[in-house]
Amino acid sequence: MSAFARSLAVFAGTAALASCVASAPGSSAQQGTREVRAPIVRVALRVAESQPPQYFADLVSALPDGCTRFARVEVRREGRTVFVDVFNHVPSDGTTLCTMIYGEQESAVPLGSDFEPGATYTLDVNGTRQPFVAQ
Repeated sequence: MSAFARSLAVFAGTAALASCVASAPGSSAQQGTREVRAPIVRVALRVAESQPPQYFADLVSALPDGCTRFARVEVRREGRTVFVDVFNHVPSDGTTLCTMIYGEQESAVPLGSDFEPGATYTLDVNGTRQPFVAQ
């Protein structure tokens, strides 16, 4: 490999790594990023043994590359469907070079306790749907 090719490779590698520097998880968005829906890997409903029962969505969302950072979770309820929207921060320019390092974010999301015993509800996490019967 010529000296020029080595220099070019080092420069390209340095530029790629520098472009992936982003905010730490949980911090505010950096300039040049946008929010997108996070890919969902797993969802499990957990019920705490309390009175009244407390419900949680234990979920794992994907961080598909080295530039993607977990952003936030938002919970809303429409009738008997509980929606959990999970978002990531990604570079907004579409030209940023990112390392191909896959990661995952685990979240325990409280859903509350206002559920009618015996009624069937649906938990929807970014389109991954799971029915459950309230206790």
